Amino acid sequence: MQKIIFLVGFPGCGKGTVAKFAHGYRKFAFGDIFREECKRRYGKINPVLMEKTVKWFHTGNRPRLLSKRMWARVKPHKKVIIDGCRNKLQFQEFVRLSKVKPIVV
Repeated sequence: MQKIIFLVGFPGCGKGTVAKFAHGYRKFAFGDIFREECKRRYGKINPVLMEKTVKWFHTGNRPRLLSKRMWARVKPHKKVIIDGCRNKLQFQEFVRLSKVKPIVV
């Protein structure tokens, strides 16, 4: 059975620090997906392009796409900590895909 912990909160609130102390857990971050998509779309990453990419993911049905991409990364691992879930729809879609009830911190 998988163990999944979601770390939620504003940027700079300590999610990454908490993740460092979760020994035995593999860390994933939604920000990595944003950066990869930004680089794929624009060929580079900068604050303006990242903002455009984040807005794109948070419109339409794309929060679900974001969760699908995260689930594809997390699926093979037994103990996971995920940094940066930003909204309820994103979280609900992840739970639906994974069929796991994660711990939310």
